[in-house]
Amino acid sequence: MPSQTITSAIDSEPQFQTAINRCVDALKGLASYQLDPAINERMQTLGERKEFLDEAEYKELLSLIDFSDEAHTREIGGQICSETTW
Repeated sequence: MPSQTITSAIDSEPQFQTAINRCVDALKGLASYQLDPAINERMQTLGERKEFLDEAEYKELLSLIDFSDEAHTREIGGQICSETTW
């Protein structure tokens, strides 16, 4: 679809512009998201020593990484879902 046709569709249908604005807002949220400083500090400390971690510390690092990934996903998904009205 040519970009001019897409622009025309967006301009003629307000719900498209609303959806795009919500996506932009969600992306801004992703860009500004930060972990709790204590969690971030612990993850950074473990990451800096990753070659020397014992098994428990290695599992903790992997858990913190998973938590961080899930937190980002949930925050953005929640923003999109709570703002979307279809």
